[in-house]
Amino acid sequence: MKPNILYIFVHFKMLHDLGRKKWFQPLLIVLSCILLNVNTFHHEYALDDEMVITKNILVHKGFAGIPGILSQDALKSYYSYLGVNQLNLAGGRYRPLSIVSFAVEQEIFGNTIGEQFEESKFRLQQKETSGTNATEILEEAQRLKQYNNQLEVNALDIASVRHVFQVIYFCICCLCLFWFLQLTFGHIKFLPFIATLLFAFHPVHTEVIANLKSRDEIFSLTFILLTCCYCIKYFRDIKKIRYLYLALGFYLLAFLSKEYAFGLIIILPVIYYLQSKESLFSFLNRRWFWAFAASSAVFLFIRYTITKGAMPTHTEILNEPYLYATANQKAASIISVWMEYLRILFYPVKLSSDYSYNTFKLVDFSSVRVWVSLIFWTAAAGLSIWLLIKRKIMALPLIWFLVFFVMINNMFFNIGATMGERLIFHSSVGFCILIAYFILQLPAVVSLKKGLTIASFLLLLPVLFVFGKKTIARNADWRNDYTLFTTDVKTVPNSSMVNCNAGTQIFNRGHELIGRKTTLTNNDQKIFFPYVKKSLKFFDKAISIHPNLINARLNRALCYMFLDQLDSAMIDWLAVKKLYPNRQPNLVQQASTLLSKGMDYGSKKDYNNAIRFIKPASLLDPENVAIWDNLGGAYYMSGNMLEAKNAFAKALEINPSLQDARNGFNAADYNLKVNLHGSK
Repeated sequence: MKPNILYIFVHFKMLHDLGRKKWFQPLLIVLSCILLNVNTFHHEYALDDEMVITKNILVHKGFAGIPGILSQDALKSYYSYLGVNQLNLAGGRYRPLSIVSFAVEQEIFGNTIGEQFEESKFRLQQKETSGTNATEILEEAQRLKQYNNQLEVNALDIASVRHVFQVIYFCICCLCLFWFLQLTFGHIKFLPFIATLLFAFHPVHTEVIANLKSRDEIFSLTFILLTCCYCIKYFRDIKKIRYLYLALGFYLLAFLSKEYAFGLIIILPVIYYLQSKESLFSFLNRRWFWAFAASSAVFLFIRYTITKGAMPTHTEILNEPYLYATANQKAASIISVWMEYLRILFYPVKLSSDYSYNTFKLVDFSSVRVWVSLIFWTAAAGLSIWLLIKRKIMALPLIWFLVFFVMINNMFFNIGATMGERLIFHSSVGFCILIAYFILQLPAVVSLKKGLTIASFLLLLPVLFVFGKKTIARNADWRNDYTLFTTDVKTVPNSSMVNCNAGTQIFNRGHELIGRKTTLTNNDQKIFFPYVKKSLKFFDKAISIHPNLINARLNRALCYMFLDQLDSAMIDWLAVKKLYPNRQPNLVQQASTLLSKGMDYGSKKDYNNAIRFIKPASLLDPENVAIWDNLGGAYYMSGNMLEAKNAFAKALEINPSLQDARNGFNAADYNLKVNLHGSK
């Protein structure tokens, strides 16, 4: 037994000596980041990636889209793609840097057809209102659809490239964290290394790494850490003004990544106080502080100028999670959810991409969980203040955690969700520092006088093993929307959004198996209908939780349409129409599908079925001239001249120059007069 113990000790001694090499620890950190996340390299897109990549036309313009990305709300291009002029998130989003990186990737590694897409979209709008040939309108609509499909293909072609870069950026972020910890906690042996490893291994960060949209989180933390590092170097040698300029430059980049940079207005004075011998509020007399404050004010003005028009047209519980809560319930529920953040940090087993309505039930102040949460967070705040007054360095990780947590905990700022795993990314830095300190101190606490470092690493290794195993497994869930939502619906079965998304992905998977056809053969039905019926169960549950969830309504209607249950589909379509009386982009898309099915029947001279599908399309998208023109044609060929005349008249109201509709109107009118004369 003794030789085995000696063998282990010798090997730990060798690792200990190797760990003293300056290059070894950073190398091990980088290798850990790569090995843990290498299984994301062949991932596709998931969750909100479509908002900033696949359906963001500015990204598909490559370099040409960068000026637009820098000068407008982050989601404006996405909503424009959908045909929505009004942004739906209060306060707007100005986080251009990550989107710029996506545009650069598209330019260098992919194809850019954003300009062609917009030109085709403009031509279609022109032809719908002033064109003279209905065939040309349909041809342009088909061309736009092809461009739309190509956008998806072009984005998917370089998805792997983007995921590789995502891991590279995470490696850089972890190296910046390691440098920051060396500057602040370098006197505590191995703490920077252990804390950085815990950060790299933690499963709660899988969303940030595997979900490309969360690149803004990585950029933000990276530039915040670099700002801190150069500020620390400046604090230690104020004659080297270049450090201050570098810090201000990285501060600007942090702002362009995400709004978390505002937290540095508190973090930097804390670092200054802990590193100096001056009084707590001495930073108010320092020019560096006012330089950062002025930079913050300038950015705030720029952000407001760009996003001031971003006000939602509808109050939606998915963006306002406590919409139906009383003041008492809202405050209590928010405080209760704070404990869930602690759970996913200490026990990251059940992770989800979504925690929206109705994942957590509303509670009031009679809940024990609320008071436990309140006591814990109050104690944490009190401890951080006490440590700060005592000038203890461990005040920094506590304050770091709390400052960034306040920005995402819903008490002072509505984040548009109950919580999110990506949102704890910045705060988790403080958490990892505290856990690393605990691991290093525990052997001494239990009076283990010798081999403290070895004992600490023996404590660390099981934690890293469990974290690493979970990280790799969770990364696999993020491969695409199908794997993500069909997994997460088991974790958060009461989330209306996840149920809706799971149903959507099951439907899409079945539809892809038959080539996304609109008219189905008997064999297509045998393949597709089991997926349709399975997806209906998820849509039914989503709607039972949230009756006004339009995506669930729209997708359930699509299922009913393919099952040829148009009466049931119409109930959902009308419900959406009532919520959105203006031209709703998803209704427009489904109207196009109905028109396509109707035209297929028309080409087979089955005019009754053609009418059965095109007529609902006219209700969903009454501004589509092609729908009215084809509906008029179907009525005409079926012998219903009155309805044909009315449909052609609607088409001419939209576009008086449409010659096909004019000819059809005149022919129907002539036949009506002949029939009337004949009856007399």
